[in-house]
Amino acid sequence: CGQSKINNKNIQPRQPLLTNFPYARRKCPKQDETKKRQGDIENCDHGSVSVGYNSVLHFLASLGNQSPMSRTTTTIRPQAKFGIGDIVKHRLFAFRGVVFDVDPTFSNTEEWYNSIPAEVRPRKDQPYYHLLAENEETEYVAYVSEQNLLQDNMAKPVRHPQVKDYFAGYDKTQNRYQIRSGRAN
Repeated sequence: CGQSKINNKNIQPRQPLLTNFPYARRKCPKQDETKKRQGDIENCDHGSVSVGYNSVLHFLASLGNQSPMSRTTTTIRPQAKFGIGDIVKHRLFAFRGVVFDVDPTFSNTEEWYNSIPAEVRPRKDQPYYHLLAENEETEYVAYVSEQNLLQDNMAKPVRHPQVKDYFAGYDKTQNRYQIRSGRAN
């Protein structure tokens, strides 16, 4: 419908929720009621994007202790390159995985961050991705900076056992996973 009142003009449903949606109420002009969907980004049957209220609160919580009612617009930098469901691989190490969550900037412990050797330690001011990861030997959860990820073009699903908990299925034509209904932020 294209009638949103949000300042970010690059909103696309496959982009990560936490880096794209400031608090705003949005109406679809072909429907009378304000969209109130719980969970992930959803398209109404007219093509407009709606955002669940809880998702917006989670987004605002990532910005700090500010009341959601005190904000009407927000600009978040940097914008995440990969979205939830995208399959990526590490730039330096031999593992790949599917993105199941995104932090707009570093959001792990200082102990974890300092455990990375200084010469390869990534910047904190970039998106960090939670991955259901795999290598040749095992499956695990990884937390990786954007600068260390590349799009994986193997066109092959990830074998991690938790994939089915987060995603409805693998779309071979797009080489990405579809988010399970009710599972996203």
